Amino acid sequence: MASRRNFLKASGATFALASLGSLAGCTQLETITGPSAPAYSSWLYDPETVLNVDNHLFMSIDVQSYYEHEDQLPESLFESLDQLDEEIDSVELDELQHMTMLAYGETDFSRAGMSWVVSGSFDSEEISEEIENELEKSQSGEDVEKGEYEGYTLYSIEQPYGYGMSGESDSTMSVTFAIGEENALLGMVVDAEATAKAAVEQMIESDAGNVERYYDTNENAKTMMQELGDATVAMGLNLEVSILKDWVPDEETEIKAVLDDLEAMGMGATINGETTENKIILVYEDEDAASAENVEALIERLKEESEEFEENTAEITVSADGRAVVVTSEVDTDELWSDYQDNSGGLMGTGTGSSSTSFSSDANAEAPQVSLSFEQNTDGTVTITHQGGDHVTDALYVEYIDDEGYDQFEFWMPEGGAIAAGDSYTTTYAVSADTQLTVLWTGPNGSSFETLGVFSAY
Repeated sequence: MASRRNFLKASGATFALASLGSLAGCTQLETITGPSAPAYSSWLYDPETVLNVDNHLFMSIDVQSYYEHEDQLPESLFESLDQLDEEIDSVELDELQHMTMLAYGETDFSRAGMSWVVSGSFDSEEISEEIENELEKSQSGEDVEKGEYEGYTLYSIEQPYGYGMSGESDSTMSVTFAIGEENALLGMVVDAEATAKAAVEQMIESDAGNVERYYDTNENAKTMMQELGDATVAMGLNLEVSILKDWVPDEETEIKAVLDDLEAMGMGATINGETTENKIILVYEDEDAASAENVEALIERLKEESEEFEENTAEITVSADGRAVVVTSEVDTDELWSDYQDNSGGLMGTGTGSSSTSFSSDANAEAPQVSLSFEQNTDGTVTITHQGGDHVTDALYVEYIDDEGYDQFEFWMPEGGAIAAGDSYTTTYAVSADTQLTVLWTGPNGSSFETLGVFSAY
């Protein structure tokens, strides 16, 4: 029988289908007007009703669109999905309809939450039974709260947040599953007060029209959703853009100009038979800051630096629409996916192949050679210092793993464009004895994980 993990694995497969992305076209300026709210926006509640944080991400995936366009997509894509489908009893991937996700959190992940919904045809009773069996096995006596809410069966659990830490944080990690006749939801929240149950209930109430929706309460989200419409894949990010600017060296003037006063960005792809329309949405603080010319200048620079980029960007259209700059292209669907698979690129991919959109042009960058020192402080935190070697222009991933195998992570962000000799980072949390702290280089756009240093707490 399929397990709860297999059900999540099936849902994760729909998430993986979001890995689209390519630019192609000749540049020109025009003014456009966005459409009304897309259908998936009904599930997206205002995230600040759960956690008052600055960073928000939404995603929509029209799963059926992939199956409807099977003839235009590479056969290898569906071979891998068919193989996964055979491992799962209660969920048929080709009967799933849609997936919608909302995530939000602090920049350091000290408080975060997410909820997603998968809609389609599946055996809700069997899934509920599998979840109950798995929770009984995995919780080792911890309480599992079962309840009902607006026609859904809810399963909720809570556990201390930060295994391997000293207990300084009073946050908990809560998880809630909600199983209905046509929709399955999952919520996860890390916070001292907010819960995953509240996140799931907000999503249910949002779809019912009983609470204010993200589309109506956040102008940046509204702008992105209007521009993206009911795309096969749509994704939008409200974020602290100063973080991005810190990663960019001062000499990258074209990139910094595009990031100036940027408040949000969205990406989407719509399969239209043999062609796919791709969009990138950049939302700025005000209409004066929304410069299509700055985006065009960056595109032209990338063309000059790469013949491959120029070949794949023959027909880009850059459009101005109020506070937004919209970059649109249309590419061959089969070539897009083939190129994606060959290069591991795309909106959610990990490379920078010809089909991916990236501010980094070095897809084959080697891991930096650095010397790191570690000092465990009296309060239990650990200070990591760059003692010498290469400058690091990408974020470093700091991972904690305790002796029971539980882990969490945080990021060491470059300031002023790079982490250089003499720079240091102190962990947010104290560590307990036998916790292993690993510093990993994530590569351009998170393209790889290479260990730069390891420390064992005492």
